[in-house]
Amino acid sequence: MLEDFLGREDIDFALLQEVLHTTSNTIRRYVVHMKMGTDRRETAILVKDGLAFSNIQRLPSGRGMPASFRGILTVNPYAPSGTERSQGREAFYNTEVLHLIPSSSTAMILIGDFNLLARGIIFLNFSTLCI
Repeated sequence: MLEDFLGREDIDFALLQEVLHTTSNTIRRYVVHMKMGTDRRETAILVKDGLAFSNIQRLPSGRGMPASFRGILTVNPYAPSGTERSQGREAFYNTEVLHLIPSSSTAMILIGDFNLLARGIIFLNFSTLCI
């Protein structure tokens, strides 16, 4: 399905989070850069054949992958999710994200899964809610 979408829409590159399938590294017409994280999750960058990404880095946790394309930095963060992981998410933003974003100003595309939670909102677990 992903391969069909990429081909049909003629996508140059895609930044993916929570990649679980190892078959993702065999998508026709694309070079796949992945990093298996410590919690068995991956982020990935898919680049169409003929295009060159450089300075590809990978966080050990697998929760982020920056790379450069024609002088523009692309950053692909994947923050921990869920209210029970709020400390992990805070640590991610205070430590790991610092390795993804440069200290100097540069043109940047920041696209990812930030897993932000709005304060003051009550979340219900509908799988256990009975009426």
